[in-house]
Amino acid sequence: MSNILKFLIIIGTLVVAVFVISLFFPSDYNVRRSIEIKRDISDVFNYMNDIRNWSKWTIWNAEMDTTIVYSYDGNTIGKGASQTWIAQYGDGGQEYIDVEENKSIKYLIHFNKREFESEGQYSFENTRMGTLVTWENYGDLGYDPLSKIFAYFFLEDYMSPDMEKGLERLDSILTSDTGSNE
Repeated sequence: MSNILKFLIIIGTLVVAVFVISLFFPSDYNVRRSIEIKRDISDVFNYMNDIRNWSKWTIWNAEMDTTIVYSYDGNTIGKGASQTWIAQYGDGGQEYIDVEENKSIKYLIHFNKREFESEGQYSFENTRMGTLVTWENYGDLGYDPLSKIFAYFFLEDYMSPDMEKGLERLDSILTSDTGSNE
């Protein structure tokens, strides 16, 4: 047997092995982070319920990509609020799909002409000190073996630092002397 044929058999075996192994990995993912903010629940909810404020507290904004340009068509507060962006690193959009006052904001976010979509939620809970804000992002990767393996081993580590920095920035904005519900 020639070396080329041996090489092709090894590569084929590896591809099949990755596919078979990926069948045992979950296709869904959920990354969740929380922070306690020393502000009334209605203040925190109202600030986050205005989708225009998203770019102020998330790190997925002009600091990450200086070419980003946001657009807002129609409603920017509550259910149906939406934004789109154009940027060097990819275009996308976000829409608030369900809102329960002072409880939760569910959103759909998409990138690159809806090649990738993900859902998420901001949840709000009263605490003794203020408001516990929980940000989670979740979705289903389908049957893509490489995506499932990546998500299982790396997605939490990949997304968590960005989410934590965003929540810390949200806390800073809302608890600073200039923090407001604009």
